[in-house]
Amino acid sequence: MADVSSLSKPSQVRCSCCDVGIRKKWLVIAGCLQEMATLRQRRKRRKLKALPVLLGRDNSGRADVEVELMAQDLDTVLSVVPKVEDTMLKTTSNLQEHISGTAMDAARLSTERDAFAGKVQQLEKQLADASSAVCQRDALAQQVQQLEKQLAATRLSTERDVLAQQVQQLEKQLQEQAARLSTERDALARQVQHLETHLADASSACSRDMEDQATDPQHQRAADAATIQRQRRRSRGRRCVQQAWVVWDPLGVKGSQGKPGPFHHVRHAVAAGRAVALCTPLQKGQRCVRHICEANGIPLREMLVQAQAQAQAQAQAQARRATLLEALARVKALQAKASGNASDAAATATAEAAATDSHGRGRPRLRPAGP
Repeated sequence: MADVSSLSKPSQVRCSCCDVGIRKKWLVIAGCLQEMATLRQRRKRRKLKALPVLLGRDNSGRADVEVELMAQDLDTVLSVVPKVEDTMLKTTSNLQEHISGTAMDAARLSTERDAFAGKVQQLEKQLADASSAVCQRDALAQQVQQLEKQLAATRLSTERDVLAQQVQQLEKQLQEQAARLSTERDALARQVQHLETHLADASSACSRDMEDQATDPQHQRAADAATIQRQRRRSRGRRCVQQAWVVWDPLGVKGSQGKPGPFHHVRHAVAAGRAVALCTPLQKGQRCVRHICEANGIPLREMLVQAQAQAQAQAQAQARRATLLEALARVKALQAKASGNASDAAATATAEAAATDSHGRGRPRLRPAGP
């Protein structure tokens, strides 16, 4: 390449293809093949223009100047030709290397293309296999859905039969429990009547003994002493009213048998053999259970044992009744579930029958009666 350090003159320009210096008036400073061809064509045109001068026509000394310029251009071109040849040789070698590399790349690309073609064929085969597998999967899914429908119908029928058997068993158990509870109720009623009779006899005997004792002067003195002791107890009870204790009352001080009644002192409740349930002061008009039993001549422990047995029997009866109610509710729920399952199964069977009729298979359609 030519030196481009002398391109600062205003008479020089840049090459449009390789950005090297080109002097005006077609004087070459750097070797450019395209510009060389352009200069040759322009030089031919200049020679044609200078031909009349060379033939001897006088043009005021202009022909001599142009001849000198042409000689200078020829010297410049001759000096540039070796450089251009070197450049062409380098370019040729570079092109040969590029061509050889391109051939290798082409061979490699052809090999890769063949490999990719094989892979594409394999992928096409796999795609075909996958499409067939998808078709098979869809067919199997349809079969599975049909089998699930059949299994659901079978399961519903089986559950309905099992629930019907359970309902029958529960009904039998309820009947047996009702009969047993009626028998126990009758026995408890007889026990209550017996206790009421015994209590009435005891109260009448106590009243007779009190009448007999009222007529006896010795007993009158004992009664006066008992009255004095009772008054002392009452005064002592008044002192401990705020420490009253509530336990089970077999005599029904509060108005009905089996209600909690008050002991006005802790030792009375402990002597009765009962655990303390609540702690509350005596209300107005209430008396201690121990004092009532002592006044009526009834053993407190025996009455408490009888009341406890009666309370246990009532609690057992209530527990049995609650159990029966729970069983009855469970039976009703099972009956509702069975009826719901039966209705669902019937609806499913109706829908399947309608579907088979709509497709033209299965049972024949019903036609309206008429002529």
